[in-house]
Amino acid sequence: MIESANFPFIVSSLRLSGSSTTQESKLTENDKRGETIFPGLPHTHDVRTVAFSPDSQTLASAGRDKLIRLWSVPEGTTLGTRGGSGSVIRAIKFLSSDRIVEGNVDGDVVVWSPDNSSERVQSSTDEVHCLAVSPVAIKRPHVASRTIEKPEVTNVAAGDVLVSGRKFGSIKLMELSTRSTWMEPILPGVDIRTVAFAPDGRTLAAAGDDRKVHLWHVATGEELLTFSELPAPVNQIAFSPKGDCLATALHDGTIPLWHAPVAKSR
Repeated sequence: MIESANFPFIVSSLRLSGSSTTQESKLTENDKRGETIFPGLPHTHDVRTVAFSPDSQTLASAGRDKLIRLWSVPEGTTLGTRGGSGSVIRAIKFLSSDRIVEGNVDGDVVVWSPDNSSERVQSSTDEVHCLAVSPVAIKRPHVASRTIEKPEVTNVAAGDVLVSGRKFGSIKLMELSTRSTWMEPILPGVDIRTVAFAPDGRTLAAAGDDRKVHLWHVATGEELLTFSELPAPVNQIAFSPKGDCLATALHDGTIPLWHAPVAKSR
């Protein structure tokens, strides 16, 4: 572990930025720093999750009103809604600039297209609590060759690899275009609260109320390392842009930072 920052409150989410020099220069150049872009966007119930589109032009929000609401970031105006599955939404991610994936408390993972058509890609009786989408193209083994010492591999495009984390410990990694799953670890009884890909797409991290952070090699499913004996449940994890540091937001108000293992290309 590198160090731990202490806060007098529960830390529920975080994201690591790039270098401090870059961030400081951006703040200096921005005359409107600290100002609200636009006032609070209305929902009819509490909001559980938000996500930006890859081009940063659209913000999606969702929660207990069971709809995904889309907003124009430059204008602060509504772009309509997606959804209607009738379930409280716990997690959303953009797969592309116009396709969104939802995870809900009914246990479904649903992909929404621009015309508001949908496709259920995962279903379970356990609530979906978190989602992550691979930020880059990755390599995965052919299912038929996974037991071979040097299995055949195939390239999977960025945005086509999705991982879901659920209540009671289920984690599922799948290729959306083929609906094939090649990694499905189970952490019995654990509420999986957060999942994240390393920036190079080779490492997957997951954590929850078992006070541990679990890391796997994405291509092979091999467990790389477990950070254990944390002082509190983990609410959120985030890799640094270089992938060499992992931050963990704990329920006791601390944020331990860890040297993250770098998975080798297989």
